[in-house]
Amino acid sequence: MGGRRVRRPQRQGMQPGCLLQFLLAAVAAVILGYFMGTLFFNQRADSPSLGTSDDPALPLAASSQEAPLVAEAPGSEPQPSAATSMPSFRLFQVQVGSFGQKDNAERLAQQYSVLGIPVEQVHGDGLTQVRVGLFLSRFRADSFRNQIRTDMLEPIVVEKRIIAPDISYNVADEEYCRFVTALADGVWDTLIMAEEGQLETAIIELDKLLKATQGMVIPAVQKQIIMDLLQDINSNLFVATEATALQKSAAVGRGIDLFSTWYQRLVSAT
Repeated sequence: MGGRRVRRPQRQGMQPGCLLQFLLAAVAAVILGYFMGTLFFNQRADSPSLGTSDDPALPLAASSQEAPLVAEAPGSEPQPSAATSMPSFRLFQVQVGSFGQKDNAERLAQQYSVLGIPVEQVHGDGLTQVRVGLFLSRFRADSFRNQIRTDMLEPIVVEKRIIAPDISYNVADEEYCRFVTALADGVWDTLIMAEEGQLETAIIELDKLLKATQGMVIPAVQKQIIMDLLQDINSNLFVATEATALQKSAAVGRGIDLFSTWYQRLVSAT
């Protein structure tokens, strides 16, 4: 019995209508893919990335050549770097009169000024107070008041304060600020010695302060002011070593007045 032959199906060609549909579908797929790819790319480009953003609220990557946080403008002074407390001082004067007419105050002030005694006129409430002498201790002020007291004059001791604020200084001024702080204490202690009668010791100590000032690396103008101050105080202490009791008190008082004037200007400028 002969075998049955199986016929392989013949391949049929694609009809023209099917071909057109295929081409349209392919074109649509390409177009759709293009738009989808563009949309995805734009979304990635718009999304925040570390280190690249124009939004200040977003973090920026640090650069190896990043500029300092605060840049000083050319010629600007450096920012204060530290602070120190300057000492405050309490002194005493003897008030010898209070006048409504300035001429009367001037005449009385002149009488003490010609004797070499420090004089200060204080104005307030329509009156001019005449204060003489300058002392570091209340005891010395009381002694001077008793020396000048008369039946017509009953002077009183008044207090004078030099209040120094805390000062801030730049790095470049640190050495000078620390030096004048220590210097003020040193001169004060020396003047206490002089007021208590230890004039020779006080002169020696002032010489040491003068040499210390000469060796300091500080601005030339400030150095000269301090050296002139110390030399002037020393000159008055030399005068006091050969003076009578009243003249001695006046000479030491002039030294205290020199220091007081310098120090008030110093703390007022801070």
